[in-house]
Amino acid sequence: MRKICVWFMILICLAGAGCQSPDPVEQAVSKPDLQAPLEVPDEQDFFSARISLPEQVGLNETFKIKAYLKNEQDFAVELQSRPDIFHYVIQDESGERVNTVTVMVDSAVIQEFPADKEISESFAYKINEPGTYEVYGIAEFTINKNGASKDYSIETEHMQFEVSG
Repeated sequence: MRKICVWFMILICLAGAGCQSPDPVEQAVSKPDLQAPLEVPDEQDFFSARISLPEQVGLNETFKIKAYLKNEQDFAVELQSRPDIFHYVIQDESGERVNTVTVMVDSAVIQEFPADKEISESFAYKINEPGTYEVYGIAEFTINKNGASKDYSIETEHMQFEVSG
């Protein structure tokens, strides 16, 4: 009786193992290779943003910050934004923000953004306290392509300038 139970158990194990024979093609398709790097393009590289401004300005002197948004792709896209793509942050030496956010108009402007082209905007401001200040711009826009849209927010480099009295 004991021999029959042992043979019965062996048959069950062999039958179970036979049903689970691994198919190498199915295993390759169903299990991702965790060692392979994922090829995901960095969408921030599709566009670049930069600013320019004087290194030094006088006390209570109006100066301009110029911001540029560039389409780094080799094809045109449809860009949708507020009338001003950029808004700016100006901070003093302690990191305190000195400019106020102006009321942002919520109407949309839609324009073609050609390949390898730049859109530029200017912002005028004046400061009434001497010191070292830091400024950067933030571009906020939506790209529409083939019926799909994607929102972007790109920050420029931070630049310093002096206000002398």
